[in-house]
Amino acid sequence: MTRGRDMKWAGWALALVWGMGHGFHASAATVTTPAGTITGANDAAVTDAWYRTNVRSGGTTGITADYPRSGNGSAYLYGIGTGSPSPDKADWKYVSSAPTGFGPLSQLTALSYDWYRDGSSTVPDHFHPSVRITLQDATDPAIRRRLIFELAYNPAVAPVATNAWVTQPVTDASVVWNTGNSYPTLGACKAATAATDCDGVLGSDLVIGLEFGIGSGWARTATEFFKGAVDNVVLTMNGQEVLNANFELPPQATVACAPPTLSDATAEVSTCTVTLTAAASAGGLPVTLTPPTADARFTTTCASPITIAEGQTTATCTITSVANTAVGDGDAVVTLALAEGTGYVLGTPSSATVTIQDKSVATPTPTEPRTPVSVPTLSEFGLAALAAALGASAMVRRRRRKA
Repeated sequence: MTRGRDMKWAGWALALVWGMGHGFHASAATVTTPAGTITGANDAAVTDAWYRTNVRSGGTTGITADYPRSGNGSAYLYGIGTGSPSPDKADWKYVSSAPTGFGPLSQLTALSYDWYRDGSSTVPDHFHPSVRITLQDATDPAIRRRLIFELAYNPAVAPVATNAWVTQPVTDASVVWNTGNSYPTLGACKAATAATDCDGVLGSDLVIGLEFGIGSGWARTATEFFKGAVDNVVLTMNGQEVLNANFELPPQATVACAPPTLSDATAEVSTCTVTLTAAASAGGLPVTLTPPTADARFTTTCASPITIAEGQTTATCTITSVANTAVGDGDAVVTLALAEGTGYVLGTPSSATVTIQDKSVATPTPTEPRTPVSVPTLSEFGLAALAAALGASAMVRRRRRKA
């Protein structure tokens, strides 16, 4: 190996060591879909979003919490055995819909991704998740090429790290596999101006997407397997970050109303709060509600969807009892529920109730006032006569007693 070659590999090794200890990429854009895991199946192909493809035989992948990185999740990857009808495999893919993709290969400034190999994996110890640059001929869109990076194409890599996250830079010095079956450096392909420079790849080829994944012949027996994950895939073109993926489980949404009971004797208010387990991303997150069934016993501001603002974790609405005097109309139970939607999953509790208690008191019926009854009275002469009569009566009674 020449001195120049030695220096190139030394530079590559230094970049790898530095990358393992430093997360040099910017804060990631959160990717929460597609949700769940799949085995031996593929998502429908889309553009401008990540999807799962080439998931063959017993290959399994999805966003899970098995190996959390930069949050609560990562893109889980699993493959076992030689498989039938073809070896296990599991990939993720992103394709730009722009006519020129992300720009020409010559303008690729930086590429990195985080990978994890579980120590229980039994496939040969040089395997780890690979990353692939998808290229399109600048003059003929029907012509596609790929450059694939694995440490296996680079010197002195076995065994690769296990049970630890590795931030992997792919530099100009990195050896890649050109699917034209040669092993140039990425820098040589970026600088290629003739077909012979990089086995058909040209610096003018358009970078239209990225892939990462595992498998396709890694296992030597039916029982050998790989288990691990990928996260924080970052692509920078012409000095500008154009793709950044932090794979996370979607936040859970819950709802609660306080206080849970109201009275209908007066207008009382219960505040219902929808809460996410992580802050809403750019533009906010609309959460679908099943609003309460309309009833004359209450009013509500709870309408669907309720949007949690960017960077926030909660949003509120209200249920207000209507004061009434109808005695015996019973309690009313008001239910507010969350419904499934995009960008979140339902947590517990996903519904809340507010009970409007019958506290009505009838208004008393007013009674008519009684008419005063006149009491007869005596004049001064009458009172004198009455007094004289009473006095005479008393004298008569006194004489009778003496006799």
